[in-house]
This record gives sequence, C-alpha cells and structure tokens, in this order.
Amino acid sequence: MSKVWTAAACLLTWLAAPRTAAADYLRQEAKLEVSPAMSRGFGMAVAIEGDTAVVGAPLADTAWVYVRSGGQWTMQANLGTLYSSAWAFGASVAVSGDTIVVGAPNEDRSGLTGPGAAYVFTRSGQFWSQQAKLVASDAAAMDWFGTSVAVSGDTAVVGSPLADLTTLVNAGATYVFTRSGAAWAEQTKLVPSDVAQEDRFGTSVGLSGSLLAVGSINAMQGVKIDAGAVYAYSGGGAIWTLIGKLLATTPDDYARLGSSVCVSGETVVAGAPSGKANGVASGVAYIFAPKTAGTSPLAVLSPSDAQSSTDFGRAVGLSDGLAVVNTAGISTAVDPAGYVFTATGGWTQQEKLVPPTGALGFAVALAVSGPAVLVGSGEAAYLFRVPGGDGTACQLAADCAVGTCTSGTCSSADGGTQEDGGAPGDAGTDPGNGKARGPFGCASVTGVPVIAAIAVIAVWARRRRRPQARA
Repeated sequence: MSKVWTAAACLLTWLAAPRTAAADYLRQEAKLEVSPAMSRGFGMAVAIEGDTAVVGAPLADTAWVYVRSGGQWTMQANLGTLYSSAWAFGASVAVSGDTIVVGAPNEDRSGLTGPGAAYVFTRSGQFWSQQAKLVASDAAAMDWFGTSVAVSGDTAVVGSPLADLTTLVNAGATYVFTRSGAAWAEQTKLVPSDVAQEDRFGTSVGLSGSLLAVGSINAMQGVKIDAGAVYAYSGGGAIWTLIGKLLATTPDDYARLGSSVCVSGETVVAGAPSGKANGVASGVAYIFAPKTAGTSPLAVLSPSDAQSSTDFGRAVGLSDGLAVVNTAGISTAVDPAGYVFTATGGWTQQEKLVPPTGALGFAVALAVSGPAVLVGSGEAAYLFRVPGGDGTACQLAADCAVGTCTSGTCSSADGGTQEDGGAPGDAGTDPGNGKARGPFGCASVTGVPVIAAIAVIAVWARRRRRPQARA
C-alpha cells in the first residue's frame, strides 16, 4: 500500500506544479473545462476526430463529448450519466465517427475486483446512448482491461496490461471486438509468442484501419531490461497477423518503449519516456511504418531543448504528417510541454506548446486529428489548430493561414491578407496545406506514468463506497 500512496503522491505533486507560457505555430482556439465538482482528472485521457472531441475524467468516473460548429466548441454529452456505475471510467477514450469507446479499468464484475470493462457509445443526431459493454471472455481480478482503448470503424481494441498468462504474472493481453449491426463480439485475444512475466502487453494500443500497434512497456530487447517494444499487426475481424516487433535503434534499460502509441494511416509513433538519449529519463519517440518500411524506426524524435528527467514520450498524438509528443517529468523543476513535429523535411520540430498560466499538469494526454491538437491537463483540455493553406476545410477565417474562409474552404484570392486569430502557419510547409488528411486521429492514454496513474485512480475509487456495477 505504501508504494501505491508514494506513486499517487508523486503524480499529484507533479499535477500541482505551477507553470507558465505560450504557443506560436498552432493557434489556441478553445479551453474545455467543467465545474470543479466534475473536473477531477479531467483531461487525463483525450481523443479527437474531426469536429468531435472526448475528454476523460477518470477520478470523477466520467467522460465528456464536445463538438465544433462555426468555429466554436460546445459540450454535447456527459457520458458518465449514461451508465449505471463503472470505476475509473474515462481512464482511456477513443472516437471514430459516431462511436466512442471509454475504458473503465478499475470496474468490478461478478465478484472480481478490478477486471475492468470498456463501454461503447453511439451518436444519433446530437444524442449519445450506450450501445455495448465490452468485457474479456476470460476476465480475472486486477486485469485492468480498459487501461487502453482504440476504435476504427466497426473494430474496437482493448488493452489489459495486468492480465496473467498461466504462470506469467502481468504478462498482459489485448482483445479485439467487432460490431455487426448494433452487436459487439470478441473476435480474438492477442498475446505475443515471446511475452514474459511483467511485460504489460496492452499498456497502449493504436488502431487505424487494418494496422494495429500494441505497447509492451517492460519487454526485454536483447539484454536490456524493460526496454519495451511495440507489436505491429495487420488484419481485421478475428485474423490479425504479426507484422513485426518495433524496437528502438539503440535500446536502454528501463526505457519502456510503448508507454504510448498512436497509429494514423500506415504510420506509427511510439514513446519511450525513460530512454536515456539525452540524459537519464530524458525520453525519446520513434516513427515507424511497419507495413511499408519494416520494423526499424524511420525517424527518432527528441525535443530541441532535451534534458534529463523530462519523460519525453509519455503521451503521443498523430494524424497524417503531424505528431505531438509530451514532456511530462514528475520533477517540479521540469515544465510539461507538447512538442509539435511535421513529416515535411523528415519529421522536424515546428513548435513547443507550453502551459497557459495556471494550467495544472499540462499535456498529460494528447490527441491529433487533421490540423487539430487536443491537449489534456488533468483539470482542463486545450484545443490548438494549425492554420490551413489554400483548399483546406475551414469554419471561420482563423482556420486559415492567410486569406478568408469562403464556402468552407480557405482561399487567399483576396491577396493573402493575414486574418486575426494567431500567428500564421507557413502555407508552404503546413502539413494540411492543400492535402486531404487521413480520416484517422488517435489518442494517447498513458500521458502520466502508468503505475502512478493506476495508483491514483485505484486509491480514489476504492476509498469510496462502491454501488453494484452494471452487469
């Protein structure tokens, strides 16, 4: 119990550290927040696709849905009111079209403590309703099923990193579900052939179409202990074939590659927050393209001001050619931040997002969809946008780097006058300039140290009187 409280205290100290500052490359367009009574853990998990954003608040057992219309973000639903009771509900979130999946890894069921669950919600018009509750067919106590979730179309993936495999304690597992009509069914349970005790396979998951990536944070790489790995699969339905094991170019002991992972199209970004590339726990993130370029990294991402104890890579977000990676060191001497990289020119850093004055725990979770970046802070969520060039979709002039928003499209036909609303993006290098973006964004669900996050949520939930969980 002392280890749990120590981890919880470290995380809460980090969330409370004072911060400062600003952003240039992306324009901040909104701050999402709720009443203090409902804000506990608000932003510890985030997801976004198009004009729909989801913000998890697992310490309040809820998740909120926001939509953008006319350039304004408004709350559409509180998903916590649509189910009976689930614990740590909102610890992970994912969205695809009109479908949202929310993890509740601390939920009890059938006399078991903490096997976990995930809930599926669907939208009709402006209204959301629960469509299904996903559980593992072989659920056991303290599996933490729902620690990570991903959804793409009619396929949902749920990580269960503390699942035991016969005698292998906390080896982990990942489950794939598919939807037919309104019914969801478990299709397969993924476990690597080389999984070992305490690998925690399923700590993070990312899904885009037929490409699935699963983080296994304590997997060994050669003789390197807890170096971590990401397993890439291709498939659909019940058939998922291992493409390969994505590994660091130069592994470190305890780097924990796979603490965060995101997939967009055929590209994977994965964080190794305890890597030592720039000092102890400086962290690093890797870009992979396993379907087209094999299992070696295409690029290695590090912040321009890299230093030790920053945990770069605890959270990642990716959409098309735009990636965001956080620094989230638990030391109060290190400011959390989000670093923006674009594929143009070989994955180069474009911006450092730093917390607005007074923000707590900035960038504990990240999500990207097209030009939109959603940053969770533990008490609020911030939306940023890369201004688009000619031909990109827009809702108002501030969405455009230059010119105006005419009939839903950015146009500089008026001579390219910069509009108010923030610093301009470079129309020549903007990753959204004149290009159709992939439909898939994804969320990072391990923006805070995994053990500490689980400890905080568990301590909070178990201290409360627990009503009967929904069957």
